[in-house]
Amino acid sequence: MFARVLAPILAIAFAFAAENFQATPAGARGHARSTSGGRTVYAEDLLATFTGVVKTNKGKTLRIEDDDKKILEFHATHKTGYFDGLQKINQSDLKPGARVTVDAKQFPDGELETVTVRVLHETKPATSAP
Repeated sequence: MFARVLAPILAIAFAFAAENFQATPAGARGHARSTSGGRTVYAEDLLATFTGVVKTNKGKTLRIEDDDKKILEFHATHKTGYFDGLQKINQSDLKPGARVTVDAKQFPDGELETVTVRVLHETKPATSAP
């Protein structure tokens, strides 16, 4: 008797759920989080910062060696900004051996998209007079 009553109820519930179920469309953005300002932030828009020494800088590909001796590869777009201090520079101004920080975000396929590249300069510690 219990099964006779429960079966139609479950059938109606599943039919209702199937009607209201919407699959995520292809190309849709990932998980979102709202900030206190009401702005929506997506995981793929978060930036990570990497520091290292330029190994190669060819075309749209920048390879740096980080402090752990790992080679990291970044892919530039037309939106990538290159800076030396506050001054904007060209991508071709980055030479092997230059120490840089790279702000990057992750493409959906896992590659790193370069957002900004900043040249770092060594700062000498102040010497105190004896």
